[in-house]
Amino acid sequence: MGAAKSGGVPATDHALLAVYPGWGMDGERMHSREYGVPPERWCVTKQDLRFLRSEIEKAIEDRRIAPTDCDPFDPCDRKTGPCMYNVVQSYMKPLTAHAGGMSWALMRHPNGLDCDMFLTHCWAEGAFELIDKVIWSWPMSTKGAWCCILANPQNLDISDLINDPGSSPFAKALCASSCLMVVPTRATSNYSRIWCIYEAFLAVELGKTVLTASSPIMHRLAYSVLIGLGISVPSFASGYWFSVNASLSLRESMPVVLFNFFPLTLACCSIWVTRHPRVSAVINCIGTSASMILVGGSVYRAVGGWGYLPVLRMTVPSCYFFCNEVDRLCSLRQDKEAGQLDSGYAGVHGAAASVEADRKRILDEIGHRDVKVDHSIRVLIESGMSTRCLRRAAKLGVDLRHAGELRWGFVMLSAWLVSQLLEAVSDVSNWPLTVLLPFVLVLALIWVLSQHDHKAFMATMLIKITLLVVLISLPAQLCTPFQDTAMLNALRHGDNKTKTDIIEELAKEAEELSMLVSHSLEAGFSILLLFSLVGRGWLAELPCIGPWLVQALGPGCACCRCRVCWRAHNSHDQDSGSECSLSDNASDASEANGSRSGNRTHGE
Repeated sequence: MGAAKSGGVPATDHALLAVYPGWGMDGERMHSREYGVPPERWCVTKQDLRFLRSEIEKAIEDRRIAPTDCDPFDPCDRKTGPCMYNVVQSYMKPLTAHAGGMSWALMRHPNGLDCDMFLTHCWAEGAFELIDKVIWSWPMSTKGAWCCILANPQNLDISDLINDPGSSPFAKALCASSCLMVVPTRATSNYSRIWCIYEAFLAVELGKTVLTASSPIMHRLAYSVLIGLGISVPSFASGYWFSVNASLSLRESMPVVLFNFFPLTLACCSIWVTRHPRVSAVINCIGTSASMILVGGSVYRAVGGWGYLPVLRMTVPSCYFFCNEVDRLCSLRQDKEAGQLDSGYAGVHGAAASVEADRKRILDEIGHRDVKVDHSIRVLIESGMSTRCLRRAAKLGVDLRHAGELRWGFVMLSAWLVSQLLEAVSDVSNWPLTVLLPFVLVLALIWVLSQHDHKAFMATMLIKITLLVVLISLPAQLCTPFQDTAMLNALRHGDNKTKTDIIEELAKEAEELSMLVSHSLEAGFSILLLFSLVGRGWLAELPCIGPWLVQALGPGCACCRCRVCWRAHNSHDQDSGSECSLSDNASDASEANGSRSGNRTHGE
């Protein structure tokens, strides 16, 4: 190897310095308590993870990482990849040992990074699975993330650093972070490991937001887009052909009838089948076909000189169905990841560790708060995330399944229905729009400043309140055309005085409809604004009706008030339960997990 101009360092090492600025430094000193980088700064960036993925791919091609008896991965697989145990032993340890013994994170950033996010995982996942989920779910405001595999020096003895869990690098990093991200895996539940349990315990004690890392949906979405295009093209052609060949009266009346009644029908169907993915997929296909038929007819009329505004209006249903399909795929993914977190989870006392002394120390520190930790983990599994607000609502008995699931289709459908209401009265008055605009601006501000779970709650509240407003004003909208037809017939055959009375009656009727829509929107959006300001947690604490109200406005249906009360009663009983019952549960869980205890990970 040749020597570089500066200091006789080999040229290959200079090349490594370009990608590993910490190369050649004293790793033991970098990680020492006295002179080293603080443990909470042993972080990596999103770009670091992308770089690591490419380096692992190269290592697989060079057979530096190869299948083993314990990890018989497929070298051609780029979705799951080798187990993280294998990556550490075959790639990370040799690399960091040659660099000076520091961790991979400090090899990339010798001065460390501020910790914005803490990653918790179980070491049994595939490297590509872990990296892809974290990159896809990376919060926009996050720069540095702390991950034990990358943060801890794999070639150094750090037993003295983790001897006291409360002062360990894990605890310090979690205290410094703003959120904790759980990376589920198909191999086993993260919470079958005691260190992941301890991280969940710290997150609850510190009031941290806990997120679930999700796998990308782009592969499945590509198939959905192809199917959508296959449906849209012939449907558009059919709509255009129908408009060319149908009679004038049929061309003018049929699309209007379809468009006026389509939003409400669509809303009812799409909302009631959100938890039935196959039915939802069929509705998306049928809805896409129907909306593209309307677009085809609108394009024909636009070419004939009717203007292109109806074309833009008719494309809204297609956009809604696309959003609904994205929501469906995200919901399927969340159900899968919730199952991964739940599979093998047997409570705090059922978790295991490679070092039994670590397990005892952690359980001693958790103490009587084990029920609280179990409760938080259950919230995470059911809702996809865990925040103070969600934990408070769950304690009061609210069913939080899918509570962290933000459905953009609901937002778009609500905007679509409100625009239809405003259009119905736009010829009479712009007062409904004037009333609505301040509410929309304030709600938009709340939306921007809110956490993900509150945005999801706002979206479900928005669609349910909007549907209620539509139902209130629907009878008047349905009766108005028939009344107008009768009055117009009378207008043709009446005298001048009668005609004047009829015209005044028509104007009065239109004004009443406008005021009904205005008052309905004002009342609905006032409630929405109030509940958005209060939040799910505080709203659930309202006496008597709080849990039911949150359940009714959240995802799903609150048909059974008794079920909510039963959940709240059970939650209260668990919080005040005896230590005897806890120890019984712990022994049952340990016995149930006895067959798995020999395969525990020992990363920490």
